[in-house]
Amino acid sequence: MLQTAERTLHTVKLVATRGHITLTQLAHELDISPSMAHRILSTCVAQGFLSQSGRGTAYGVGSALRQLAINVDRGTDLTATLEPTLRKAARKLLETCHLMVLEGTDIRFILSVEGSHLVRISRPIRRTTPAHATAGGRAILAALPEAELRRRFSNHDWSGAPHSHVQNLEELEAELARVRRRTFALQVGEAQSGVAAVALPVHDWSANVVAAASVTVPYQRMAQPTDAHSLIEQLRPFVARMEELLRPSNIL
Repeated sequence: MLQTAERTLHTVKLVATRGHITLTQLAHELDISPSMAHRILSTCVAQGFLSQSGRGTAYGVGSALRQLAINVDRGTDLTATLEPTLRKAARKLLETCHLMVLEGTDIRFILSVEGSHLVRISRPIRRTTPAHATAGGRAILAALPEAELRRRFSNHDWSGAPHSHVQNLEELEAELARVRRRTFALQVGEAQSGVAAVALPVHDWSANVVAAASVTVPYQRMAQPTDAHSLIEQLRPFVARMEELLRPSNIL
């Protein structure tokens, strides 16, 4: 286990230094079999530290590694940087707002701010949720290369979100295509009964999606398509501000 961890870290360092590496080059560099090299690279891709544009192509720097470099440079993290803006969004919209990141095939809530409506959604009890059933998860997944998406969900257990209309990879790909067309993600009662949400991706300085910002409401307040569009248009300026804060001029 320790040897595998050392090899994985060495792989990330190699790509961070060189910019890219092929499977054959990694196997030679670490003096391991191609199958072992493939497992290490696949693990790094699944966690977002490396990326691959297509089958057989070289592996490059992934969004998680880019964001890690930014966080180290600025001596802080996404939560500290974006929390004030998320709080302003919650005050403006009167609804509960979240910031989340992708972990494998789940999303993790890293920040939640409750709205001020008398009837509102509270902060999430579970800190992770199946990404395919959430608006925030779909907003992030829609930005992944097809090869990476398939790799993450090739052996996925879809039973974690029984109310979601997405129950296999083909349905997920179709839903993500809709997300790209409308430019935002949506779910109604799929992650939790009676709860609806809309979300937008948050891009870093290099245009990689590093998080998602979402607005969660009781499903009655999203009964019409115009309700979702209204929430998204109110959320957009705050996401734009988040992305501005992640630019190099603001984080150095």
